[in-house]
Amino acid sequence: NDNIAVGALSALNNAGVKIGKQVLLAGHDDIELAPYLHPPLTTVKQSCNQMARAVVDAVLEPEIIREVTIHSRLVKRLSA
Repeated sequence: NDNIAVGALSALNNAGVKIGKQVLLAGHDDIELAPYLHPPLTTVKQSCNQMARAVVDAVLEPEIIREVTIHSRLVKRLSA
């Protein structure tokens, strides 16, 4: 997720690695901090509402087998 990617971003920066050139880094969740990091973090954004609805449906009716599609999009920034 993005929180783990923030730690990786920090460690790579400290090691002098050129993120976005020598190493591509992406997270998942599109946290509010992502565009303000150095370099800004590329991430995958998904609908929390869609994920929550799918979980609630599965809990309320566990006997029903369903296929769930969660729409996502790549938020391309300078880290990848």
